[in-house]
Amino acid sequence: MVFWPRNRSDRLSSSTEPDYCLMKHCNRPTLLLIIILLIHAGCRKTDQVSNPCDGLLNESPPATAYLKVLAKGTGENLLTNGSIKESDIVVVEKTTNTAHKNWKVVKSGVVGSSYYGTIQLMLFDTKEGQHDYLIQLSNLQRTTIQYTVTRRETGSPCKPVAFPISNIKLTDHPFSYMTEQGKELLNFLIIEL
Repeated sequence: MVFWPRNRSDRLSSSTEPDYCLMKHCNRPTLLLIIILLIHAGCRKTDQVSNPCDGLLNESPPATAYLKVLAKGTGENLLTNGSIKESDIVVVEKTTNTAHKNWKVVKSGVVGSSYYGTIQLMLFDTKEGQHDYLIQLSNLQRTTIQYTVTRRETGSPCKPVAFPISNIKLTDHPFSYMTEQGKELLNFLIIEL
């Protein structure tokens, strides 16, 4: 049996007493066997193919549309000056004639922000086609917001289908799109009453 010598002088001696390795109780083949077993155990592959989507929460936030209501002539925001109260606004899905509850008046954030004092509609539709919502703005005006939902294959195993929303507009009242930094925001409509 071959053992590691403790030091150089021991290698040169012809003593018959056994030389021990640095760990005192391990010889070279045993140490080599332990290293091979550790490497083999660490590199072992599982036979089960895992799902790449396991544990992945893959829900995107809903699409949003914003409606800013301004006074004709002055450009004053009718939601922030008190002319239209949030409690007086009603949003109804036109096809089912049911109340749409996924909306709010944006009151948080910076007061000078473009979004402050706007009506925010959250749009969860996954049915292809055109969708219409009637918005009753107190006693002042009724208007209909319309948009189109399309179905698009994504090629992702975790979310194979998406339903993008486009062509957001008011169908019964003149409007404009908000412009920020030279770019039109196609989900941000401005109406003057």
